[in-house]
Amino acid sequence: KQWYQRRVAITAGKEVEFTAGENAKAECTLLQPVTEVTWTCNGKKMTSKGNVEIAVKKAYTKITFKPAGTEDAGTCTCSAKGIGTEDSDDVELIGGDNELTIKEVANPVECMEKTKKDCRTGWTIESANGNKVTSKQVKVCKFNNGKTSSCKPSKSSKGAFERKFGKKRKIAHGGEYVAVVTIDGVETVSDPITLNIIANPDKGKGNNKDKEDKKDKEDKKEKSTDCDSALIPL
Repeated sequence: KQWYQRRVAITAGKEVEFTAGENAKAECTLLQPVTEVTWTCNGKKMTSKGNVEIAVKKAYTKITFKPAGTEDAGTCTCSAKGIGTEDSDDVELIGGDNELTIKEVANPVECMEKTKKDCRTGWTIESANGNKVTSKQVKVCKFNNGKTSSCKPSKSSKGAFERKFGKKRKIAHGGEYVAVVTIDGVETVSDPITLNIIANPDKGKGNNKDKEDKKDKEDKKEKSTDCDSALIPL
C-alpha cells in the first residue's frame, strides 16, 4: 500500500494586497483536526500583540494586521500540526503607501494684525483607501527653506484641517505654512500656503486714548487739590 500525507492547512489565497493604514487579513483553512497552529511572517513567529491579531477556529485560522503598515508586507506562513502529520502554506502580503490628496482651501491668506476678524489656514485631505483622516494625524507647521517649525495640532472644521491665528497675531506670524500628515509613521507634507499679516492702521489708537483719559483725570485731580489748598479756614 502507498500512503499519501493528507493536506492539513491551505491558505485562502496566495496574495493579499493592502494599502498602508488599512487592515490586512490572511486566512488559512484547516482541513482536519489540528493540535497546533502557528503563523510566521518574514521569518518571525507572530503572536497577538500590538497591531497583530491571530484567531484559531475549528476549520480555519487567520492573522490580521490592524492597521497594516508597509513594514508588514512580505511572506506569511500558516503552519499546522495534526495527529501524526503537519503541513504549511504561504501567502504573500503586498503593501502599498497610502496616497493622499491634499488641497488648499485658500492661498494666499491675508489677515490684519491684532483684530478679532477670523484668520486661518486650511487644507482638505482625502485618503486613497477611503479611511478617514483625523485631526490627530495632521499638524500645521511654519515652512522656511524646506524645513518645518512651530508645529501645532490642526483643528477640524467643515471638512478642513485648519490652524487659527487669534486676535493677538502679529506681522511676524506671516510666512508659509504646510500641513504635515502622519499615517502609519509616514509623513506627507502639503504644498505651502502663504499667510500675509498686514499692519493694522488703528494699532495703538486705543492705548493712546487710554493714556489721554488717564492724563485728563490726573489734571482734574491736581486742579481739585490746588483749589482745596487755596481755601482759608474761618
